[in-house]
Amino acid sequence: MSTGTDAPTTILTATAADIRYIDALQKKHSLQLGFLPRPAIEWYADAGCIRLATDNADPVGYVLSRPLLKWCPLIRPIIQAAVQMDARNREHGTNLVQSVVDAAQAAGQLAVQASCVEGNDANEFWRALGFIAIGRRAPLNQRKREIIVWRKILTRGKFPAILAEMPHRSGWKAAKQTRADGR
Repeated sequence: MSTGTDAPTTILTATAADIRYIDALQKKHSLQLGFLPRPAIEWYADAGCIRLATDNADPVGYVLSRPLLKWCPLIRPIIQAAVQMDARNREHGTNLVQSVVDAAQAAGQLAVQASCVEGNDANEFWRALGFIAIGRRAPLNQRKREIIVWRKILTRGKFPAILAEMPHRSGWKAAKQTRADGR
């Protein structure tokens, strides 16, 4: 962190210049985050899908989201979110997620979705932000840790039933999944 003048926390769209920081933070939290190869991070940055939180003009975290889920365009997925350890508990993560929620609402979407590995402290973060666990996945990967699928409904009152359903598949690998009630 710089020791210059105290500038307010800002949320910016990441650029190519931020990729090194994002990749390093992802690697530092590799046990909590799913792995994205650097070319994927570069692609998401070029597409304007990564938001960066800064504190005193220094990056402190990021959120990577796509504009929509192909199977349900009413949902905006968060692919990764991370805040460096020394910047936690200062609303950076909340502000990053809120930037995704704001973009989803502006696009007329009805929900935001995130996934988090079971046992990760970040599950409490998602719950505190009003996300609801809608189910679990058993991924077909090396670690085989269950993943909790979280969804925040952005509409009040009645909403389409599909918003409470588990995604049909995730990423390029299909996964065995169960609903939050275990079925």
